[in-house]
Amino acid sequence: MIFSINNFGEEYFKTLNSSWDLYCEPLYFEQNEHRKAVVFIPKKVGKPLREVTDIGMWISGGVDSGMTAYLLCKMIKDNNLPVTFHPFTSRRGRPWNPMFAMEVTDFIRQQLNLTTEMSDHVIYYPDKNKGPEYLEKEIFNENDTKHFKNNIVQIMYSGVTANPPIDDKTISRNKERTRDDENIKKIFWESEKRAFINCFSNTNKKIMKKLYENHDLMDKLFPITRSCEGPDYDTGNFLYPCKKCWWCEERMWAFGRYG
Repeated sequence: MIFSINNFGEEYFKTLNSSWDLYCEPLYFEQNEHRKAVVFIPKKVGKPLREVTDIGMWISGGVDSGMTAYLLCKMIKDNNLPVTFHPFTSRRGRPWNPMFAMEVTDFIRQQLNLTTEMSDHVIYYPDKNKGPEYLEKEIFNENDTKHFKNNIVQIMYSGVTANPPIDDKTISRNKERTRDDENIKKIFWESEKRAFINCFSNTNKKIMKKLYENHDLMDKLFPITRSCEGPDYDTGNFLYPCKKCWWCEERMWAFGRYG
């Protein structure tokens, strides 16, 4: 459901700066009375304010980052915004990650007929010299620092959604406690040289199903995304979902199918 700024909800809108000059009308989505989301691109961010010409996002190859990237690129394209979308991916511990992520961005580029609106997809691989303790979070932090410092982007977006409701007994609890939906989360935060927007942090993955359906992407973009975290021996060397891991469980809970 798309709704106006007037009934967006004070608890959500106060996380934004209402005096911002946005490039175009934001997209508002309501999952229920308390769970809402907004997709928007401000013209300026930071302290002091700096012009937004480039936005970035870590693309995992999953349904959340895939839809968020699609909506941002569509907003740029439809409104002819002077903004470039920069997709980044970390190899992390899963060999399939770059493959699915690049397939997602290739689809978005072709589906929306993007040219200058999207830059080349950059893949970052773990530093072998740092060993297994070199965590995914470190890859993100190091490269985010570089992206902001070199003004490659002025905003980094995230497509991360909240965990399923705690009282929903049809699905087990996720070990990622930071995604719990017990409290309202800020969707925007910034410092002197960094700005982050997490459009869907207060909605769970079921809102993604509605968005895929509304944009006629259930048989186009959805099948080329991957949520599964299963090992090679449970997935035919990562060719199909394991149907055992929590992320497969969440995908089935939200979409009613694995792929």
